Amino acid sequence: MIRKINRRFFICLCGVIGLAVGTIIGPRYFSRMLDQTNLNTVSVVNRDSFSFLEQSSDQLADQVKLLNSIGNGGNLMLLSNYSDQKNWQNSTLIAQIVDQVALASTNGYIPWLEPGNYENYLMEAGKKEVAKEAPAFYDWMDELRFAKYYSLTCESDPDSHMMQMMNLWYLRFSDEQTFDYYFLVNASTCQIYYAEIYNLLTDREADDSWTELPQNATTIAEVFYGEEYTEQFASGAFYYYQANDFQIVYGDEGRNYDCLSVLRLEEGESAYIEMQKHEKNTQLKHPIYGYSVGIRGLGDKIQKNMN
Repeated sequence: MIRKINRRFFICLCGVIGLAVGTIIGPRYFSRMLDQTNLNTVSVVNRDSFSFLEQSSDQLADQVKLLNSIGNGGNLMLLSNYSDQKNWQNSTLIAQIVDQVALASTNGYIPWLEPGNYENYLMEAGKKEVAKEAPAFYDWMDELRFAKYYSLTCESDPDSHMMQMMNLWYLRFSDEQTFDYYFLVNASTCQIYYAEIYNLLTDREADDSWTELPQNATTIAEVFYGEEYTEQFASGAFYYYQANDFQIVYGDEGRNYDCLSVLRLEEGESAYIEMQKHEKNTQLKHPIYGYSVGIRGLGDKIQKNMN
């Protein structure tokens, strides 16, 4: 009986030792065997089976082509997703976005992002000095709701075997009550490709029942896009993207937009920039109207692929 137990113990011990040695030496032996098999050999691969990856150029026309590939042949990959400001501290990125918002707002491309008390501005807006001195924004950047980091790749041209790549941030800032802001920006430059703005000013501007009153028309004109708002938006986009020229699109093509502008870029390229009015945002405690601005069709792509 004792001999049987000793024999079993010996067999088990040998098995454990063999397993340990195999775990340590086995992978090395297998790897060396593969190396010897492939050493000094050349493998031929079909050129059509792979592509080179390169960073997208900084030209707006190339970036628009890449952005238009979202949901249409491009590969959009979510790399990280931060749900609130506590878990995501990137003051440099926030500062860059604030600078871009300030530039776009100053040019007239996007509305003011002031989330404070508008009533004083609206009541006093007849005085130009008040409208000019009123701050454009101050604390909306402290109300981050999400920050999503994406990688976007797409084939440059058919049969080119070159893949263009760019990284994007899609962010939302909101106090859940009086303002709600969405931005899609270039991860490197923070240039704004799309912005969706809901605040008390956009609500007043978009509410026809309020803006059609004669006594309110001047008030809105002083603090938002202005009386010639389509011209101001189009010229604002022209300055913001540093285009060569611009033209507002009318007729059938521009009928479905509050404003559609075509920017003339380098080497005969062009890009369409749109402004759209949005229905009341029901995510806020008090639903309000808003506006979106950006590359034509990008809002629908974001809604379908990034929300």
